Amino acid sequence: MSLALAASFIALAHGAHAAPFLARHGHWTVMAASATACAAMNRPPEEFNAAPFASLALRQLRDGPARLQVFAWPGVFKPNDAVTITVTADGARTDMPGRTFDTYIAETPLTAPLREALKARVAEFEITGLPSMLLFDVSHLGEVVASLEACVRGLAR
Repeated sequence: MSLALAASFIALAHGAHAAPFLARHGHWTVMAASATACAAMNRPPEEFNAAPFASLALRQLRDGPARLQVFAWPGVFKPNDAVTITVTADGARTDMPGRTFDTYIAETPLTAPLREALKARVAEFEITGLPSMLLFDVSHLGEVVASLEACVRGLAR
């Protein structure tokens, strides 16, 4: 794991230099990750910080759009590769262009079609280069996105 990525996980878990914000929705935690960004994780922060694999996160910079991050397994991707993130929920398939962020993270913008697809209770994720499907409970995602937006609005300018 790169030093910068490790530092971002520590900040994510501890909210270092961030405006105070914390919300929980089911198994999701939404928090200020830094002075300029908020994040939501589908696992408790202390667990996510120790091993963020096979998990979902949303992150949003103060002046940017929300992004969905899918955490797979270490070494499965080459950083900065173009990938397709396929989400299947309630029988509907949505293909999203994405990029790998590290050797185990792929991300894509949280677009309106993707938000619509994630209104289901459970979603299956397939990513170019990932040999297995990942299955996630996304039943609280509407509340999570609303909290993420509230968190971003509360960041200092």
